[in-house]
Amino acid sequence: MKIKRFLKLSLGLFRHPIYTKKLLIGDKGTVSEDVEESIRSGANWLLAAQINSVDGEGYSRRFSLLSGWDRGYIETTGYIIPTMLDVSHFLGDTRYKKSAYAAADWLLEVQTIDGAFTDVDSYVPQVFDTGQVLLGLNRMFVETKDERFLSALTKASRWLCDIQEKDGSWIQFAYNDRPHAYYSRVGAALIEAGKISGIEEYVAAGLRNL
Repeated sequence: MKIKRFLKLSLGLFRHPIYTKKLLIGDKGTVSEDVEESIRSGANWLLAAQINSVDGEGYSRRFSLLSGWDRGYIETTGYIIPTMLDVSHFLGDTRYKKSAYAAADWLLEVQTIDGAFTDVDSYVPQVFDTGQVLLGLNRMFVETKDERFLSALTKASRWLCDIQEKDGSWIQFAYNDRPHAYYSRVGAALIEAGKISGIEEYVAAGLRNL
């Protein structure tokens, strides 16, 4: 393990000497106590993650000192969208709004025919990933009234309802094929989708989960 770690650090130092040095010595750079500046810095990092994503307009899954930027992460792109819209409104900067719109368009491209959203390793439909994208789709429709997002959120909600267990949990397409308490974030997204679309079945399914 020590040899493997040494090799990783050596390769990282060779490829990104400044970043690796900061990592090793614990240099966090200048720390700002200004909330607005901190929000802008975080949002700008997300802009960079989107610009450097290797397969579209989603936000990159990670940055590695060894391999650089990764592909877009479907799940996190979903719930980053509301954040970027909030940042745009708060800072009065349209760059973040445009970023959210581009990310939402990308999500429409990667939605499966049956309405689900997948992981980014094996591209298998996932309950949690679908629920997190649903948060972004809900917000985009409220923000834009674009019927494409209403159609997408309705399809995603339909899929979640179809595979839900009678007790309100999810086991099919769930992590390790077992129910999880933190899937309450999926239930909450379903309730919101039901209220937006006017489909009470989605609200009921979300409440069953909670």
